[in-house]
Amino acid sequence: MHTARERRGRVRRSAAAAAVLAILGTLVPVGQAVAAASGISTVDGVEEAVDTTVTYDFDCDNQGDPLPPIYRLWGPNNLYHYVVIDDYVHQGSTTSGIFTIAYDDYATGSYSLLVQCGGLPDNGVTRNFTLGSTQAETSTSLGVSATTVVTGDTVTLTATVDGAESGDVTFLAGGAPIGTRALQGGTASLTYQVDEAQTFTARFEGTETAATSTSAPTSVEVVSAITPGTVAIATNPAVGVEQSASVGTWAPEGVTLSYSWTVDGHQVGTQPTYTPTAADQGKALRVVVTGTRAPLTAVPQTSAPKTVELGTIENGYLELDGRDGNNAVLGQTLTPRPVGYGQDAQFSYEWVIGDHERTVTAPTYTPTAADLGKLIQVRMTVTAPGKQPTGDWAYAWPAVTTPTVAVGSQTVTVGRDVVVPVTVAGPQGGPTPKGSVEVTLTPKGSATGQPLDAVVLDGKGRASVPLTGLAVGSYTVSVTYVPTPGSMPVFAVASIAVETNPYTGATGSGTVTVTKVTPTVTVPATVAVPVATEVTLEARVGGAVLPSTFVFREGATVIGQGQLATDGVIPASLGVLAPGTHTVVLELPETASTRAASATFTVTVGGEPARVGALPTAVLDTPEAATAPGQQMELVAEGFEPGETVAFYLHSDPVFLGTAVADENGVARLLADIPADVPAGAHTVIATGGTSGRWATLAVELAVPAAAAPVAAAAPSGDLAATGAQAGLLMAGAWTLLLAGGALVVVARRVRTAR
Repeated sequence: MHTARERRGRVRRSAAAAAVLAILGTLVPVGQAVAAASGISTVDGVEEAVDTTVTYDFDCDNQGDPLPPIYRLWGPNNLYHYVVIDDYVHQGSTTSGIFTIAYDDYATGSYSLLVQCGGLPDNGVTRNFTLGSTQAETSTSLGVSATTVVTGDTVTLTATVDGAESGDVTFLAGGAPIGTRALQGGTASLTYQVDEAQTFTARFEGTETAATSTSAPTSVEVVSAITPGTVAIATNPAVGVEQSASVGTWAPEGVTLSYSWTVDGHQVGTQPTYTPTAADQGKALRVVVTGTRAPLTAVPQTSAPKTVELGTIENGYLELDGRDGNNAVLGQTLTPRPVGYGQDAQFSYEWVIGDHERTVTAPTYTPTAADLGKLIQVRMTVTAPGKQPTGDWAYAWPAVTTPTVAVGSQTVTVGRDVVVPVTVAGPQGGPTPKGSVEVTLTPKGSATGQPLDAVVLDGKGRASVPLTGLAVGSYTVSVTYVPTPGSMPVFAVASIAVETNPYTGATGSGTVTVTKVTPTVTVPATVAVPVATEVTLEARVGGAVLPSTFVFREGATVIGQGQLATDGVIPASLGVLAPGTHTVVLELPETASTRAASATFTVTVGGEPARVGALPTAVLDTPEAATAPGQQMELVAEGFEPGETVAFYLHSDPVFLGTAVADENGVARLLADIPADVPAGAHTVIATGGTSGRWATLAVELAVPAAAAPVAAAAPSGDLAATGAQAGLLMAGAWTLLLAGGALVVVARRVRTAR
C-alpha cells in the first residue's frame, strides 16, 4: 500500500482537484487530508453544471477488510460504472480517500454514486444527485387573514414561495381555481369573499429555473349567529372606585360591545366603566352588555346585581413643609401638605408637641423657643362623602434653630502663639449649644485653607482655638459649629421622649493678622582702638524672630557683614580703620518676618599700637631720608606678619606719619611726609605692627631749612647741616646712638637670619 502523498503523485486528476489536495495536504495530516465527514462530498466542481468534472472525497467503514475501495455509478440509459479508487488511506476500520469523475459526455438526469470500502456493497456510502438539472426546488405556503368569518366577509389569501422571486401563483378554493397572481418579491395575494366554509390552496406554476410547488390546505369557518360571553361586574362596587364589566368571550371576531349601567333600575352610564357616587351607596348596580355584528342579530347579556358599598378614600400620604431636612425650625411655620387624595377629600389637623405636653388644633404651626429640642407631630384626619374616613401622621424632628458663631479677631507679632476665642450662642432663653467647632485657617489671597483639629465647646458654648507657628500675613479663621448628634429612635404614633441637640450647624469667621517683629539692637556707644589695629566688638540682636543677616556700614561703604547666629550675638570684626573718628551703623535688613532695624556707634582710631617686648623685634630702614621738616622720606620696615598694618610715628613727641600693609614677605613700605612744623634735631621713627606688636626704630636728624639758617658756608649736598649747637647735640647723643645702633644691627641680623 502506498502513502497518500505517493499516490497523489501518480494519479491523474484535474488542475482544480490537484489544488484542493495540495491545500488539504498542507493544512492537515495525511490521514485526515482526504477524509470526508462520514459519507461522500464534493471538494471541487458542481454536479448541476453541464459538462463538468467533480472531485469527491469519502470516508466509510471497511469492517477491518483493508481492500482497495471502489466506486459504483448508476445513471440514466442503464449507465453503470465500476472503478477502483487508488488514492486512499486505511485508518483502522475506516477508509478515506479522494477521486475525480469527468461528466463531460454524461446525460442529464438522476444518478446514484456508491463508494464501497470493503466487504459487502452495503458497507459503503451513497450520494444521490441530479446531473445538469436547471430547475431549483421551491416550497409554497399559504396564509389567510382570518380563519373564522361571518357570511359575506372577505379574506386575504397570501402565498409565499421560497426558492423563487418571480412566476405565477394560482389560488384554489375547494380545488377549483379562483384567481392567478404574479409573484412580487416572493409573495402573491388575492382577496376573496367567503359565503360558506372553504378550504384554500396555492400552487406555484414554476419557471425555467424554479420547480412547481403547492401549499398545504388552509380552512376558513363561517358563522351565522353571535355567541355571547358571560357578563358580570368584575369587583364588589364601592363609592369612588371605578367599575368594569367582565364580558367573557364573544364570537365571531369583530363583535362590537356596548354598555348600559343602572342603579336600582335607573341608567347611570353607557361607558365601558362606571364609578359609583356617594348617592349610589347601598343601592343595586347592574351592567347590560350588548353584542352587535352585521348582518347578525344583536344579543344583550345582563350581569347579576351588586350592592354599592362605602368607598375607600384614595391612598395618599402627608408631607410637612417648612422643615430643614427633617427638623422643625424656630420661627418657621410648619404647613401640612396632603398628597394623592381625591378631590372630594377634606382635611383637619391636630399638632402634638413634645411628649404630648400640649396639643394644638390648627391648619399650621410655628415653633417657639419653648419647642426647641422637642418632637413636633401633626395628625391629619381625612373624610369624604360615601367613604370610610382615614388619616396619616407627619413628624418634624425636634425644633432647631441656627446659633450665632462669633469668632474673635487678633493681631500679634510673628513668633507668638495665637488663641482665637469662639462663642456659639443660641437665642435668649434657649439652651446652651453643645458640640464642637471645626476650624479652617486660610491665608489671605489663597483659595485653599488648612483644616485644624476640632475643638469641643465647654459648658458655656465657648472654645479656644490655638494657632502656632504662623508666618507674617493676614488669615481668615473660618469656624463651623458641629452640633452633638442626638438620639432619634424609631417611633410610632405614641408618647415618645426625645432628647437631641436643638441647634443646626452654623458658621462664623474672624481674622488673625501676624505682623513683622522689630528686632532690638544693642551695640557699644563707642569703640576705641589704636592705629593699625583691627576693630572688634560684640553686638546683640533680640526678638521673638531674628533676621538672617547683618551689615556694618560707614557711610555708603560696607565694612562688615555676615549671617546672624541663632542666639543673636554678633562677634564683629570691622578690619583696620584709618586714624580718626568713624560713625558706623549696624543694619539689619527687612525679612519676611522682621522689620528693618539699625544702631549707630562711634569708632575712634588713635594712638600707637601696643609694642611687644623691651627691644625691637623688626628692622626699620630708609633708602631715602628726610633732611629737614616738610620733606618726604621713604621708610622700609621688615620683620612683620604678612598682611598686618604697620603704624609709623615720629618721636619724641609722637607725630603720626602714616600706615602701610606688610606684603607677603612681611615688608611694609611708606613714603612719609615730615610735617613742616616738626622741630629740627634728632628724632626717632618707630614702626609698630597693629596685629603682632612687633616694632622697629630708626634715628633721623632734621636740620633747620636753609632759608631760615644764619649765613654760613654751604654744606655738602645730601648731608645734614651742622652748627655749633647741633654739633654739641650730636656729641652728646653719640654714645646713645652708638649703643642703639649696635642693638639695631644685632636685631637686624637676627631678623634677616630668621627670614
